[in-house]
Amino acid sequence: MSTSSDNNTQNDYVATTEEMLTKIITSSDIELITYNNTQNDYVATTEEMLTKIITSSDIELITYLSKLLIDTGRIEYDPKIVQIFENYFTDSGIQSSHAFSILSKSSSIPRYATLLGFFYQYGIGTTQNEELAFQYYQSAADKGDSFSMIQVGWYYDNASGNPVRRDAKKALEYYKKSVETGNHPQALCHLAYHEQNERKMFLMYEEAAIGGFRDAQRQVIASYRYGSGIEKDLHKAFRLLWKRIKEKSKWNFNELEYLKLFCLGGLM
Repeated sequence: MSTSSDNNTQNDYVATTEEMLTKIITSSDIELITYNNTQNDYVATTEEMLTKIITSSDIELITYLSKLLIDTGRIEYDPKIVQIFENYFTDSGIQSSHAFSILSKSSSIPRYATLLGFFYQYGIGTTQNEELAFQYYQSAADKGDSFSMIQVGWYYDNASGNPVRRDAKKALEYYKKSVETGNHPQALCHLAYHEQNERKMFLMYEEAAIGGFRDAQRQVIASYRYGSGIEKDLHKAFRLLWKRIKEKSKWNFNELEYLKLFCLGGLM
């Protein structure tokens, strides 16, 4: 029986069998599995108890979904990720409600709570519930999950009263925590949005772009094109744009419009 592992930015978090057990089963479950043999007392090991409650394939499923969410989030903010999850469930023949059920049993594990928040936020395998989504993100953030810190910050950045009131100061606090905890490029990009100093803003975008966050890459291109926070350099802007074109095979409508405007600006 293998333990679950999810890759954090700075270190690998591996939930031991003991940790998984205490987070998944109740005391009544233990009483049910631990029983008295007629000849001698038999106490089931944690491995045996865990096997009776959650399978290794279940752990592998949630670990995969967690990695998918975090990896995508490190590249760009893309609402289409919901469709990616739905396509995965359809193609694999796995019910999203099954994944949700497993997550509900192991929500004390920070990265799993993050995924549970995502399921509630978009109604995957359950009814959409923004308040519960925020609660799980908050719980995971409090335990040090850098991605959930971004989500909590996003809620404070964009909320209109539900589940929280908009609070730019708190939003910035969580973005900064995410950068300090996991050096997350998306969090750095969010911080740049709020920066008033154009030079500092550009440097933040540049660092996030180097980290692989695509929205930051677009911002760096725009900075070189218009001379925002950096000396105007159309050739540098075009080289960066051309690099993006070669690296990305699919472009959405907004990106195509951006490319068209860029070309109309006289570079091509």
